[in-house]
Amino acid sequence: MNAARFVTHLRYLYARVASGKQIVDPHPTFVDAITNAHPEAMACAVKLRFQFEMNLGEKLSPDEVAYLALHVARLVWDLREDR
Repeated sequence: MNAARFVTHLRYLYARVASGKQIVDPHPTFVDAITNAHPEAMACAVKLRFQFEMNLGEKLSPDEVAYLALHVARLVWDLREDR
């Protein structure tokens, strides 16, 4: 289920970037919470951000990267549960 959510998130991420309507919250609370709760997922999301930015020619907002990290964390959690 989380893999399907991840793919859906990626599709909507591309759509938001293409339309210039990225998620942007002026308060860094969400980004800080995800960074503190899931540092490895955030590190992975930062690497994915680089790939997105190279392919799309647009910078991702910190909030978009945090949501990406949240989905990565869910995928990792699913993999660990399957073991």
